Amino acid sequence: MKKNGLLIASLDQELARKTGLEPGDRIVHVDGQPVEDELDYRFHTAEDRVALEVHGLHAKAGRLVTLKDDETRG
Repeated sequence: MKKNGLLIASLDQELARKTGLEPGDRIVHVDGQPVEDELDYRFHTAEDRVALEVHGLHAKAGRLVTLKDDETRG
């Protein structure tokens, strides 16, 4: 079964601390737009500030993370 979203395989420690994102999380929406792969992610994070819907390995529901400026370019 294919899981939707972009899998976060690795993450800068500073960005992880600021956002609460962790390796193994999946970004499933950026500003309400579905994300299937890295191309979708890069297209939808061209704005200065974006809201990500993230599903974690152990989370039962999605959570929202807001990134700004350089944080989206990771």
